[in-house]
Formats: sequence, C-alpha cells, structure tokens
Amino acid sequence: MVSDVTPYADLVVRVATQVLESPVTLESNFFDAGGASLSALALTSLIQEELERDIPLDLVFEYPVLADFAREIAVLSESASATAV
Repeated sequence: MVSDVTPYADLVVRVATQVLESPVTLESNFFDAGGASLSALALTSLIQEELERDIPLDLVFEYPVLADFAREIAVLSESASATAV
C-alpha cells in the first residue's frame, strides 16, 4: 500500500499522475517521467491547494523521486505543525 511510506505518498502519486498525464509510482523520478519546470510548478501548486500549506517549488528539484518528495512534504508539515503549537 502506497500510504504506508508517508501520509503524503498517495497525494503525491495522484497529483503527479494528473500533472504528467501518465501513471507514476513512488519510485518514479518526476523529471525522468516527463516532468519539466512548468509541470513541477503545477505539481507543487496543486499539492499546496490540497494541503493548504506552502510547498517550495525547489523541493521537487531537490527530491525528484516521488517517495523522497513525499517524505520531505511530511517533514515540512511536521515542522509547520510543531511551530504552530
């Protein structure tokens, strides 16, 4: 099950599949799967909308493998939650 890796894994795979118009997995590299800078912008924007949280665009460039990208979103969300308390 995808969501066992991180709570954001399903979201990242679903949105990346939508943006790339091609099925991807957590092991997929966003750019090797057809992503480019504009689709990276679309990916982060759609995830931001769903999470109602800032996702830096450079995160997808730093972590192009979707599992790593999802993990970093989890780290960002945890740190944002910790500072909000």
